[in-house]
Amino acid sequence: EEEWRVRMATECGNTKKQADLTAQQLKAQHQDHIKQLTTEHKELLQQIEAEFEQQLINTKQETKTEWENKFLHFKQEMKAQVLLLKEQAEQQQQPQPQPQPQPQQPQHAQAQAQA
Repeated sequence: EEEWRVRMATECGNTKKQADLTAQQLKAQHQDHIKQLTTEHKELLQQIEAEFEQQLINTKQETKTEWENKFLHFKQEMKAQVLLLKEQAEQQQQPQPQPQPQPQQPQHAQAQAQA
């Protein structure tokens, strides 16, 4: 019976050592897995941030181009309006042909003609 107890104690001790070793291995694997996930998460976050920055840059450029085009169109319209107003002003400044005054007959001549 003593031999059996010694053998059981040894087996239990071995089993406890094995369990402790397995627990340590699992803990290390778990920590490695967490580190890997954290690294992947950081990389994914960096990728998302980079894509967001690029989209923001693209949107800013598109908006800038859109407003530049609108401003250019507005500027062209204003130039056309200014030219039209200049032409109208020049036409108004040109001397208009004045109606020729009709020779006036003296008043007593008109009276004689009526009589």
